[in-house]
Amino acid sequence: MANPRSIVALSVGSQQISMGVFSSSNGELVLENYATRQLVLDPTAEGMRLARTSEIIAELVSALGVKGNVAGYSVSGQSVFIRFIKLPALDDTDIEQLIRYEAQQNVPFPLDEVVWDYHLLPSNGLEREAVLVAIKADELDALNKEILTQGLQTGKVDCSITALYNAYIDSYPGETEPVMLVDIGAKSTDIIYSESGRFFTRSISAGGVFLTTSIARELGISFEEAERQKTTSGFVAMSNGMTDGMDPSLAGMANAIRTGMTRLASEIQRTTNHYRAQMQGSVPTKIYLCGGGAALPYTKEFLEEKLGLPVVYFNPMHNVAVGSGVDTGVISREAFMLGSLIGTGLNAIGRVKLGIDLEPTEIAKDRYNKKKMPAIYAGMAVAVLGAATFVATNLIGLNEAEEVLAKTKPVAAGIKKAEADQRILKQEISVLDKKLANYQSLALQRFGYADIVKHILNESVHKEYPYWFTQFEPLVYFNPKDRSKMTGESVVSDNFLGDKLTSIKDVPAPTQTSEDGEDVEAEESDKVYAVNAIRLTGYAQKSKQGDQLIQQLQAKIANNKESLFTYIFNDTKLQERQVLETGTKDAKGETEAGAFSPFKLILPLKNPIPVRLNQPKSAN
Repeated sequence: MANPRSIVALSVGSQQISMGVFSSSNGELVLENYATRQLVLDPTAEGMRLARTSEIIAELVSALGVKGNVAGYSVSGQSVFIRFIKLPALDDTDIEQLIRYEAQQNVPFPLDEVVWDYHLLPSNGLEREAVLVAIKADELDALNKEILTQGLQTGKVDCSITALYNAYIDSYPGETEPVMLVDIGAKSTDIIYSESGRFFTRSISAGGVFLTTSIARELGISFEEAERQKTTSGFVAMSNGMTDGMDPSLAGMANAIRTGMTRLASEIQRTTNHYRAQMQGSVPTKIYLCGGGAALPYTKEFLEEKLGLPVVYFNPMHNVAVGSGVDTGVISREAFMLGSLIGTGLNAIGRVKLGIDLEPTEIAKDRYNKKKMPAIYAGMAVAVLGAATFVATNLIGLNEAEEVLAKTKPVAAGIKKAEADQRILKQEISVLDKKLANYQSLALQRFGYADIVKHILNESVHKEYPYWFTQFEPLVYFNPKDRSKMTGESVVSDNFLGDKLTSIKDVPAPTQTSEDGEDVEAEESDKVYAVNAIRLTGYAQKSKQGDQLIQQLQAKIANNKESLFTYIFNDTKLQERQVLETGTKDAKGETEAGAFSPFKLILPLKNPIPVRLNQPKSAN
């Protein structure tokens, strides 16, 4: 039977679903019951995931007897988008509008198609930073519907990454050194960096499913059988010679796992380098290992050897008590897999560093309507009061009715005053919205080009293919779909001659050529006077295979969801329009020999940067 005072937490991972029942007293959290189930699903059968998830949740609800309870839950990290956005030093009253604007720029879907929440991080100087968490609304709504179907009510909805971070902060409050949490999940590995209150995270598309798929391919067996063998007898081979003399199938599995773990270690090191270079983070002094993938024998020792850092298993239970109904032996063995579950329980009682609540669509509507109920009741009271006045007028005569009416006049006057105040507030909000739009535009111009340069360096392959840039040209009116000619013109003049105090040029809107060869006026969207592409000119060292720079740089852009650039890969002719030059030709049309290979490349921007100075009249 459901206990309404119990706190139910549900962690919905890609391959493991866990449920915990907690009690709380004076801010203390006690784990009273716990159960977990595995969700082994071949990647080719993803269409069955939701139905299978619903079945497992039903099993857990029945096993723990929590039907009817409110349940907070966390969704898998690979289902969400996490972005870190920098904010100018504005009053808190402007934060909500500014973050909504930044969400529109950073989330790769329209805001009405996602559910999102944010949390302000500690201020560092004049700028502020916020972590933005978003998930596709239809995906969250579908999962929430299944949870409701199994007899649970919706509590706070977190994501596994922020829940894990909250569990770490709660369990290791005295940690002062920079550390890294490595959560090896089924579909991805989440990496969290923490130092002096700072929080940064990034996901790597390598996890347990990748290892299982490699084993199935190596041994020629089904995915389910490969998963079974991995969990029962799999381990990470510390060296190639470690498997000598072993059963061939066991040796093949261990070597396949080693290959996958080597790739994972390389991605972790690359992510750490990015964190240090782009986020000015410190070198981690310790790694906390967690997640289902960390259960493979020798994972800890392998990562210690490859990353050169001490690795310990994460324990989120330091400040969470265990009730008498829980097997402490099981908790001891599985503690490193309970981070997101414990973090979800902590979020339910508000004992968290990052408070995230992703409200499913219907739940958000219900909560909004409940907030409006007091106003609705007040309106009903006024209506009842008016009706009572009418009745009194007919029953007690004119004099007495006038007395009743006099009593209602202050109420009516108060209502009119409230309406007037509301109109004034709406006007003030409109003025503030216009100011905010100006602030947003200024912030974009202030940080836009610095961010572009950082992304170019980040998305480059400079270590493998040394190169340098000789020109960085902002372009306006670039149209990658125009097959007839190369479009786009630099908005920056190459000299400062003239009486203008700016190097920004007035660039007239271009005409376009129709199918019959006539010039036509550009579409309205193309008339916007804004920088929408960057033209890079430079040289790459041939001895280091610099001629492959363009292909590698384009591949980096295509595979990076956070890239500021876009590139068209499904049309060869359109690709050629963006690669202006990848070498020089002699008189016979053959590539000239030399130590360096010149290149020119146009990178269209996902979010154009407005040109505010010296605008043409057509832009006014």
